[in-house]
Amino acid sequence: EKNTLKNPPRGYEKEHPAIELLKLKSFESSQKIDISAACKKDFISVMSKKLIALKPLNDFINRALTSE
Repeated sequence: EKNTLKNPPRGYEKEHPAIELLKLKSFESSQKIDISAACKKDFISVMSKKLIALKPLNDFINRALTSE
């Protein structure tokens, strides 16, 4: 695939339990949201919970970008 490394990243063994994830070149997440949801009273609360759930992914990506 074009979006994965051919070999493990430097410093990781090919037997690493998460090697397929570590070989990915990018990560993304998405969720369809009905436009009417933006008008509901609990929209900010609902969206906040979803964004908090994504924080570990964001932290992981930031660590990858700032480490050598």
